[in-house]
Amino acid sequence: MGLAPLLAVAAFAVMPVAAQAVGHYYSNGLKIAEGSKKTVIAWGTITLAGVKGGTLPNHITCHNAAGGTIENPVGGTAGVGATEVFVAYQCEQENVCPAGTAGRATAEKIVNNATPPAVSTGWPNVLSEPSVGLWRTESSRVKVDIGCWLLTEPETRGGGEHFVEIGGFGTETAGLLQKPETHKGTNAAHPGGVVFGVGSGELQGEAAGEALTGKTEGEVKTLGYLNQELINVKE
Repeated sequence: MGLAPLLAVAAFAVMPVAAQAVGHYYSNGLKIAEGSKKTVIAWGTITLAGVKGGTLPNHITCHNAAGGTIENPVGGTAGVGATEVFVAYQCEQENVCPAGTAGRATAEKIVNNATPPAVSTGWPNVLSEPSVGLWRTESSRVKVDIGCWLLTEPETRGGGEHFVEIGGFGTETAGLLQKPETHKGTNAAHPGGVVFGVGSGELQGEAAGEALTGKTEGEVKTLGYLNQELINVKE
């Protein structure tokens, strides 16, 4: 091996490594003040599509509405937030529920304080940049009940499964979270939000474990609650 290649290797070895960018929340183009929580609303359509187990192909798709908070913590660390309410409606399903039943999706573990009066702490999330220019919001503690309810007796359950993040409820390990990609908006008519696609994570059956898994797909839009502020993410 000649001197030139050795020098090239040595030069590369001492090159500084670029620091990973830290994502923050912006409202109408202005960075939200550190320590100031902003209430946001979100809406969209999400599908849980079967990956393993059950009768494939299968899916349940629901319109949804959600609310919670976002915040840039004091000290300049990555933006955080919490989904404090999540409601799904007008669900359609294929090969998820037995004949004579209708599928519903219900959020669970959003109220995490079991001592009355219950406090809604929500599904927590934090911003990350797994690759340059790609922002994700990583949620944890996600649990959703995919229930099948009798058409003749809408309050009587006829099947279904509780789904949690792969790794189990409360798992904080990177790679096991729900982590949709953030989407930049331009105005209130075209708001930003998150997109569930490749790399957004999967859910597994609470009872069946990894024998029953599904992937989340779809898009959710987000605006500020009080004045429909445009919410975006950048460094």
